[in-house]
Amino acid sequence: MKMHTAQRRRKAWKAEGNPPCDHPQIEEECYDDGRPTGDYVCTTCGAYVKPDQGQPTASTTEAPQASETTKQSFVRKVLMKLGL
Repeated sequence: MKMHTAQRRRKAWKAEGNPPCDHPQIEEECYDDGRPTGDYVCTTCGAYVKPDQGQPTASTTEAPQASETTKQSFVRKVLMKLGL
């Protein structure tokens, strides 16, 4: 995930009251040119997390469970509100 994308997700998450997130999926953060920053971010809330926190990225997981689907819907709603 690119740095600016993670930053927008953090801002959107905070705008919705910064609810708890169990970081169901994480990705390596990258600069705009694709070079890794060395950090990992939650794909749901944009928070910086350690690589051993959260779950593997979507490419290595099975179908999302209901609670994850609910979180994704929440994130989509927040991003749409912000026009992202």
